[in-house]
Amino acid sequence: MAVRNEDYEELGLQPGATPAQVRQAYRDMANVWHPDRFAHDPRLQEKAQEKLKAVNDAYSRLSTLTLGPKPQPLAPSSEQPVAPITPPSAPIRSNVAPRPRPLWLRLGSIALVFAALLLIDHLLYRPSRVAYDQYKEDILIRCGLAIILAVSLNIVNGFTGQFSLGHIGFYMVGAYVGAALSTYGHARLFPHLPTDGSPVGIVEGAWPVLATSLAGGLAAAAIGWLVGLPSLRLRGDYLAIITLGFAQIILVIIRNIKAVDGATAFTGLPVASQDPSLPHVATPHLTNLFWVFLVAALVLWVAYSLRFSVHGLAFLAVREDEIAAEAMGINTTRYKVLAFVLSAFFTGIAGALFAHYQSSLSNESFRFERSIDTVVMVVLGGLGSISGVAIAAVLLTVLPEALRPIAEYRLVVYPLLLVILMLTRPQGIFGREEIGRAWLTGQIAAVRGWFGRRPVPAPTLETGRDVMTTARDRDETGL
Repeated sequence: MAVRNEDYEELGLQPGATPAQVRQAYRDMANVWHPDRFAHDPRLQEKAQEKLKAVNDAYSRLSTLTLGPKPQPLAPSSEQPVAPITPPSAPIRSNVAPRPRPLWLRLGSIALVFAALLLIDHLLYRPSRVAYDQYKEDILIRCGLAIILAVSLNIVNGFTGQFSLGHIGFYMVGAYVGAALSTYGHARLFPHLPTDGSPVGIVEGAWPVLATSLAGGLAAAAIGWLVGLPSLRLRGDYLAIITLGFAQIILVIIRNIKAVDGATAFTGLPVASQDPSLPHVATPHLTNLFWVFLVAALVLWVAYSLRFSVHGLAFLAVREDEIAAEAMGINTTRYKVLAFVLSAFFTGIAGALFAHYQSSLSNESFRFERSIDTVVMVVLGGLGSISGVAIAAVLLTVLPEALRPIAEYRLVVYPLLLVILMLTRPQGIFGREEIGRAWLTGQIAAVRGWFGRRPVPAPTLETGRDVMTTARDRDETGL
């Protein structure tokens, strides 16, 4: 079996490499092209198997020359090939998705989520609901909206490594577009909705919620495309400044739109600039826990699926080294704009849900501080960690409410806790990890090891003429 220069190239080596280099190169290539890495895509998995077979063949030919004596032939005209080393069977640590779960399990999970949301909706929206239930509902709604905002921003800041401060502008666009559609389009599109702004059930409000949320998301995505196409050619602080500037431009434009009372508060029709004798149509109360957490679950699923897809790997490549990603043929500007548009779309949907939960829509709800709060959620949860960002969003939403008993010191305790968390966990709560079986197993093992830690005695060193000793050792032992 003749050795070719292509065999060395298959393993990424120069002709004449040493046996140790061949072995190490084979281990590396077998690890890179292991089919388990591509379990999320059958087409890529098939290509990986072909590549791994080529690597095995190359190693077999090289091993006959460099890694040992040539094996005995089976017949005068044939040779016995060296059996290739089996790729490592240990789990490979990488950002790859687990094996796809069975269809029945995925459909069962979706049905379970729907059932849980319907049960919560029934318990909180029963006729005998008391004021305390409304307070809890408000906190849960804000937690759900915070999860949508934080996970959406994490697609830009965490996946692609950009730094955007202007997502509150997309939130505002989605809110005002959704509210304007539900009020101005009431007569033609949603005549069955009440005009006094009273709450609407899930079935009755399904079509209006879907229509207004989709309109708000598409409008925000269009603005995100217009903003991202020129600005995402920048990076770092320059990108943060330009996105912040665009958010302020959007705020000023909406404040000067009289059709939605941007200067004061939009509560429905007629607005202050119209004839007050027109019939009154209040902004419908469409948003409830079912829709908010259904969208939150959808955003989490999309973000998780995106991260472990081919496009997600391109996002991560841009985050790690943009120049190297360009050298590998990745259109970095295209992927950054794609992440920006997708993030703006989900942010606009959150804005539409927010608009149909409030009785009035004021531009004071979209101040710069709200954008900073979302960035803090992403950084505290861990840039790139979906589960960490979601947990941080809930934590930072509930924490101010938990500190209400000490209202005088709340503005001191809240930032102090944030400072302590960032000092103790500068990489975020989860870093870049995700909650899963492997993560839980590692945490349990770490806790057990911490409690069961025992001092290990230092090993005894042998002395003698056949052992390397220092001058002090020789003086003490008489060697």
